[in-house]
Amino acid sequence: MKQLRCVLWTLVSVGLLLAGCGGDDNSDNNSGQPFAPITQAAVTDPNAIYTVHVAGQGTVTLRFPANGRYQTVLDGQMFNGTISNLQRTGDAWTATLTPDPNQQGAEAGAMTLTWTGLNAGTFTFLPQGGPVQNGTFTVTQGSPGPGGGGTNAGSSGGTNNPPGGGTGGASIVGKTLQLSYQGGGGEKFVFTSPTAASYENGADTATYQYDSATGVLTITRTGGQTYRLILAPGSSSGTATVNYQEPGGTPSSSAATYTLQ
Repeated sequence: MKQLRCVLWTLVSVGLLLAGCGGDDNSDNNSGQPFAPITQAAVTDPNAIYTVHVAGQGTVTLRFPANGRYQTVLDGQMFNGTISNLQRTGDAWTATLTPDPNQQGAEAGAMTLTWTGLNAGTFTFLPQGGPVQNGTFTVTQGSPGPGGGGTNAGSSGGTNNPPGGGTGGASIVGKTLQLSYQGGGGEKFVFTSPTAASYENGADTATYQYDSATGVLTITRTGGQTYRLILAPGSSSGTATVNYQEPGGTPSSSAATYTLQ
């Protein structure tokens, strides 16, 4: 089971770019319109949230924050990488997944995502040198951009996926995040604007990105030090795994409690 989990982790940490294993046979879809997104841009819509389930492995959240990039979260830990070779065959999309350097346990591989409905389907991942993994996924929408585009645009350019999964754009501007690490020590951030933060009462400054739908928070200080963690959406306190990395360094993970007030 541990080996299976490791394989899935790399699968997901590489990014959830699912490759086509279904072929052209679309016998389950009698509508004449594919369930799968028609364009690459629709598959990697930055507002789309892919939730992947594999028995005994937990839940993986996948997003595509920028062109050619993926971001995944599993058990509070975040991984990033690049996606390439996106190709569609019927209701399936295939892709090559490549993790960024210095991410322990991450592996490159090929994935297949086959839509069996407008917002759901099955996935297959084949890591390099590892056994195949299978599961299911659902797709929802986070906070939509100005165009409000959907994830599952049909051949007519319409939007099949309904909006959902967002939290109404909840903001953390003006709030203070206090991290208290197990074993001692802590750090404090004050979010002074939608993108800027102060560190330790002005000792440093930082930029940040916060996803109100998933609670994923990424903070980067002026020296390039990066913090990634999940704050339970709508919470003012809780526990989190803080993933920390210095430029060119090896990521580390620390358990912490937090308050956000």
